Amino acid sequence: MLVGIDDTDSPQGGCTTHFALEAAAALRREHGLVLRRLPLLVRLNPNVPWKTRGNAAVCLDVGEGGSGGRAVGRALGGEAVEVDPRAEPIVPQPSHLDTLGGLVERWCDLGREGTDPAAVLVPARLPERWYLEAVSGVVDPADVRAALAREEAARWFALGDGRGIVGAAAAAAFPARETTFELIAYRSRDRWGTRRSVDYESAEAMDRRFEETFHNVDRATRHATVAPSTPCPVLIGVRGRAPDRLEEAARSVEAGEPWGGHLLFETNQATDDHVVDAALRDALPLRTIRAAGTVSSPARRIEGGHVFFPLADGERTIDCAAYEPTKGFRALVERLAPGDRVRVVGAVRADGRSLNLEKIEVVETVPRRGAAVAAPPAPGWYEVPVSARRHLARPIDPHGFEGPRV
Repeated sequence: MLVGIDDTDSPQGGCTTHFALEAAAALRREHGLVLRRLPLLVRLNPNVPWKTRGNAAVCLDVGEGGSGGRAVGRALGGEAVEVDPRAEPIVPQPSHLDTLGGLVERWCDLGREGTDPAAVLVPARLPERWYLEAVSGVVDPADVRAALAREEAARWFALGDGRGIVGAAAAAAFPARETTFELIAYRSRDRWGTRRSVDYESAEAMDRRFEETFHNVDRATRHATVAPSTPCPVLIGVRGRAPDRLEEAARSVEAGEPWGGHLLFETNQATDDHVVDAALRDALPLRTIRAAGTVSSPARRIEGGHVFFPLADGERTIDCAAYEPTKGFRALVERLAPGDRVRVVGAVRADGRSLNLEKIEVVETVPRRGAAVAAPPAPGWYEVPVSARRHLARPIDPHGFEGPRV
């Protein structure tokens, strides 16, 4: 049985991944079910305005009969979470949905705007297009509900504004062909909402030692990006290309407090699954596109430190933006000149008039003239710093060195 979960958090607190941890423990405690594979952490379209923080949904693949599996986590109450591929598939039952409903009452702040929990229980993976549409486009919840009504044996609920059904179904449709991993450590409940004290130096040392990990620190700002800045239950999260040493890596970080619980996830992070190839004429609002064109006039810096340049492909011109949080990336953008050919990856804003840069490839530059003109950037790909990257963005420089390690 696949259990898709979404929107159990709010801007003020909570976390869908923590809810999944407690759901895995409760399904075992109340029904004897065990995970058949690692839980899936599925990031969806990062551009939708109604998202909560990182727009994460989760899918649990659970079955019965497993025993003596591999430990992959521990709930806040101390219960072990295990994976046993030998567990037998099962069909969703009303009692399974009741268990999740009880967890919603315990862990979700239903009085908060933006807390709109949903769960989808199905016996087998949903069609892949449900995932692809949710990770790269905008999906109408009514369409998902209508499609679920045609799925035999599907059970679900969607509270609040009902949008959580989109992410819950998308998580249950994620094919998990290209994946990365994340070990998330959670805070004890009495620490939720208090300030974290994660040590930057230990996170930086971990980043150097465990080369299979990525997006741990932003060296330019000395920021430990393993730790969130929101009042959620997450203490730290360490991401990697392989799962085997992630717990060891995470425990080497001086987090300032004991772990309350933890869980290892398989994810779609760092895959660029949200990116679609498109001509500028097809750059639809709230989509992330990869497009080619020519710089049509010099970059300009506006109040607030944001930098813009117009990109043209012969059919349309669109402003490409490097906002202030991208820091040194803006200097590269300012060195572009009219006639330079580039390829960009970025999110089209809701009004459709500009594109928020995630990455840029300098394909070819034109000759510069005059001593006051800055030298052109070298051909190749460039990206925003670690602290400004999206969870889904495939990194060029996973550790944020912007050059060789020293």
